[in-house]
Amino acid sequence: MVLAQGGTVAVNSLTAAAEAGDEEAAATAAEVASRVMRACRAALQFAGDANPDQYRSEIRPTLMPPVAPPQMSGLRWRDHEALVAALTASGEAWSWLAERRPDALTDFRTALDATYESHKGVCGNFVGNQSPSLLATSRSHRPAVGVIEQFRRLRVGTLPAAPHPDHHT
Repeated sequence: MVLAQGGTVAVNSLTAAAEAGDEEAAATAAEVASRVMRACRAALQFAGDANPDQYRSEIRPTLMPPVAPPQMSGLRWRDHEALVAALTASGEAWSWLAERRPDALTDFRTALDATYESHKGVCGNFVGNQSPSLLATSRSHRPAVGVIEQFRRLRVGTLPAAPHPDHHT
């Protein structure tokens, strides 16, 4: 969760710097946000190295009743909710910065995509590409990997489009 907290601080700092017209501070915050997102990717890859039997017998049960509330998910952790809210609110700041430093947005989008791919990899490794999400209702058969992909599209969709390679400021 410390990575979610760091990402939230970085994205909120980017937004505040853009609102103040401080290009240097916004660029620094964007770089920190990209680095934190790459750290999230690395953490997910590390998690994927766990033994599948250990995951099924020790880790997954901690995310289900009676240990956790019904439909527990990282999505419902406050730190993750704060990061999602910051990302959702940051679109204009990313647009503003991308007009001045298009590589900052490109780097963040790349890091965010890689993080989601790692998350899907962990999920696919441990619960399979067809197993339902912990968020799924008893009637749903939607694979967890598909749920993660849907969230990836939503999060990336809150960001402005990547600048065209020939874009010059």
